[in-house]
Amino acid sequence: MGACGELSVAWLTRMDSSAALREIVVQDVADRLDSMPSHLRVLFGVVDTGLYSLPAGLRRRVSGLPGFSEYARVVESLTAVSFFDAVTRSAAIPAPRGDDSERVLAEPRQ
Repeated sequence: MGACGELSVAWLTRMDSSAALREIVVQDVADRLDSMPSHLRVLFGVVDTGLYSLPAGLRRRVSGLPGFSEYARVVESLTAVSFFDAVTRSAAIPAPRGDDSERVLAEPRQ
């Protein structure tokens, strides 16, 4: 799973998500990291491997250091995006308004 998976699972646990949803989101986050540009993918791979090679207690402390904390923020942000995408994916999308309904602008034009 790696440090990425552990960070994602920790975030998802705080959100009280199901085990099945956790599995889907963790895989999606890993896929999103793999689809990053090559220089980021390599850098994130090195950071992830380095963090995961440390004992758990030390890993938590090191993940707060500059560089590692940015990686943790990226992973947690991707986890949040993936989680909310998975949760809302099957939600009903409101039907479009008919042509005869009045159009309302969100902000008045000036």
